[in-house]
Amino acid sequence: MEQAIIDYLKAMNIPVSAAYCKKLIRSHPDYPSLLSIADMLQQLGIDHNIIRMSNTHLKYVPTPCLVRPANGQRNLTTIVAKKDINQYLESTEQEKSVILQIQPTHSINNDDHNQKRFEERFLKWIAFAGVMTFIGMLVLVVIQEATWINTLLFITSLAGTALGYVLYAKELKITFAPIEQFCHAGRKTNCDVILKSDAATLFGTVTLSDLTVSYFLFQTLVLGIFAPLSSNIMDYYSVLSVFTLFSIPFIVFSLYYQARQAKTWCRLCLLVDIVLIVQAGLFSYLYANNTIIFYNSSWIYNVLSVFLFITTLSSLVLLKYTFKNKIKSEHAEQLANRIKFDPDVFLYLWSRQNSVDVSPFENELMIGDPEAPVRILMAASLGCGPCKKGFEQVIKLLAAYSGSVSLSLRFHKSGNPGKGASSPSDYLLGYWYQYIRGKVGESEQTEQLIRDWYEQQNVNSFMQNYPMKERSMNNSKKLAQKHYRWMEQAEIKTTPTFIVNGRPLPKHYWIGDLMTLAPALAEYFGSKGKHQNDLNTRYMKKDMA
Repeated sequence: MEQAIIDYLKAMNIPVSAAYCKKLIRSHPDYPSLLSIADMLQQLGIDHNIIRMSNTHLKYVPTPCLVRPANGQRNLTTIVAKKDINQYLESTEQEKSVILQIQPTHSINNDDHNQKRFEERFLKWIAFAGVMTFIGMLVLVVIQEATWINTLLFITSLAGTALGYVLYAKELKITFAPIEQFCHAGRKTNCDVILKSDAATLFGTVTLSDLTVSYFLFQTLVLGIFAPLSSNIMDYYSVLSVFTLFSIPFIVFSLYYQARQAKTWCRLCLLVDIVLIVQAGLFSYLYANNTIIFYNSSWIYNVLSVFLFITTLSSLVLLKYTFKNKIKSEHAEQLANRIKFDPDVFLYLWSRQNSVDVSPFENELMIGDPEAPVRILMAASLGCGPCKKGFEQVIKLLAAYSGSVSLSLRFHKSGNPGKGASSPSDYLLGYWYQYIRGKVGESEQTEQLIRDWYEQQNVNSFMQNYPMKERSMNNSKKLAQKHYRWMEQAEIKTTPTFIVNGRPLPKHYWIGDLMTLAPALAEYFGSKGKHQNDLNTRYMKKDMA
């Protein structure tokens, strides 16, 4: 399901991070419903529509779109053209379907997502540059000893390394669409059956993919670096010919197992067998022409080659298990988040927190819609690093759920700024009271004021950028005193402290977690405290799925 929506987003030329989108969807408490997709799209600021309609009206739906039967018994199907609608209708017996349509956009208004996408693209370019320069280095070295036999051996080792990487990647569940089509083409071909069989596992944990990529990468290093730079290249060829000799039983077993035991073919395995057979033929040619003489080879080349192969194999096996453990950790985190982000779980824990008096002051620093159902009060300090991060998270929340979430700010008394005010919080509140309170665009100006403070966190610079006359300081100092008294009465011991609709965030929750919870909380608090089971509007999307 998540891959279908990502493919759809990319087909619409929407710049998305596949990993970030998958994490949001799989961490959703209602995964794998359409609600998990809808909330992910809302967090990314992508306009979308989810509609249930009769199949007789599907021909009028603009394409491209995603569709699935209303009973949710099938995965999402991508509809690119009208012919796809006919194919879909022929494959379903349902009378109604659910349509998901996305409005095109060229940008994503989500900083966390954009940072993740930048990192992904950066790492891809770094990996690409590294691979290409590595191959270029090998080619330059090989050119120094360019003969037809050397070139063919080097090309076959590169081809084998590429095939080994594909097998290695499949084991790590990294797939490529053209490779998958190639593997599953034909009635008696299925690479997964062979690669997941017991026969593909050697020595308990080392798999066929580990051995393949290690063997050919070892060959590439020898043929591309060690042999050309050696004083006697044939010593290394003697060693490689011995390795090739040991590969012959694997070729025989591979063909026998696929033909007689599994009774299906792995096209990738067959390509590996072909490469090994070609190499066996090349080394046989060298031996037949007395180019390779085993008894003349030095023992040092034998030992060095064995060490290089073991190093390559062990490194790739360790890398694979490190990657697998990372995948397991991410999967465990996603499963835990499904519980953590369940609105019922959050609301239960929230209801057990002590109630805090959050009655609005006559002059309340507020950002967002005062009538928003989710009302967050942030108790903060102006010299607090975590407060800066917390404020940035709340602003992202307000940007994603405009009209559903509002923010009030109350400040702890901070240090002495010097001349002009008794404390930074006194000065900031004083400026807000005189120049922002009650003015047009009060919410936006308040946000900018707090942003600028946390960007600078320098009193002298802040006072220069926001100069203030002292003639109206009495009222603003009264407001500051209200903030300080409230901090004492509410027993705020740490900052930032976030209070949601009169109760602190439960333990182990951070304000950023509300990015997933906000839609459900808006429904809950917007219904004036009715039980969530009465909130049918939002969960219509879940029922559709």
